[in-house]
Amino acid sequence: NSLNTLSFSAFILLFINPLMLFQLSFIFTYLALLSILCYYKPIYNLWTPGNKVLKYFWQLTSMSIAAQVLMMPISVYFFHIAPIYFIVSGLLATPAALAIFILTLLFF
Repeated sequence: NSLNTLSFSAFILLFINPLMLFQLSFIFTYLALLSILCYYKPIYNLWTPGNKVLKYFWQLTSMSIAAQVLMMPISVYFFHIAPIYFIVSGLLATPAALAIFILTLLFF
């Protein structure tokens, strides 16, 4: 169901503007989401942490790794560099985004 929704949203955006297919932001966004949908569970199931804190950080790390599976080759092709800090940025950016989202809801 998630893959169908992702495909449908990409189809609608490309129907409105077919040239979006050549924009890196479109490519990176949809490849990251596709990669998370396809690879998060297998990567997460590689290790089962014992306590809740480790489990939380393993979930964030698994999602960061999963997002990079399909994005890394495109990044290397276009920018000639492989991103190596994606795990650290995922550990910091995800909780920060959650905090910003919660604070936004509280202010409304």
